[in-house]
Amino acid sequence: MAFYLSEPESFNDRKRNLIVPSNYSIELAEFLGILSGDGYIGFYPDRNEYIIEISGHSINDRDYLTNYVYRLSYLLFNVHPSIYFVKNTNSMYLKIRSKLVFNYIRSLGFPVGKKNQIHIPPFILSNNDYMVAFLRGIFDTDGSF
Repeated sequence: MAFYLSEPESFNDRKRNLIVPSNYSIELAEFLGILSGDGYIGFYPDRNEYIIEISGHSINDRDYLTNYVYRLSYLLFNVHPSIYFVKNTNSMYLKIRSKLVFNYIRSLGFPVGKKNQIHIPPFILSNNDYMVAFLRGIFDTDGSF
C-alpha cells in the first residue's frame, strides 16, 4: 500500500526525514492498537500543531513507553518522540509532533480528538496476524487480568 496525500508533510517533517510505512505491517497494527488504548491524535489550528500522543503511568508504564513504544515509533516513522512527565502526578506522555504522521494515521480511519468509537482498519480485520498485534497493543495499554 502506498500512502499519498496532498501536502502530507511540513517543512519540519522533511527536515527531520520523517517517513510513513509504505506497506501494512504487524508493527503498524500494534501501534494503532496502542493508540486506540491510551492515545489520541489532535490538531490545534491556533498553533498549527499536529500531535500524536500516548499516555501512561509514570511508574508502571515508564519502561514500556520510553523503550518499547519509543522504538516502535522510530521504526515506523523515523521519529524520536518526546517524553513528558507531569509534575505532582503519576502521568507521562509520549508525543509525536508531525503533520505527516498525523495525516497518515488519520487516513487509516483513526478519529481526531476524543475516541467515541474506534473502527478497526480493514487491513487489520482481514489479517489474523495484524489483528493479534492490534489486540496486543490495546491490551498492553488498557487490558488487565
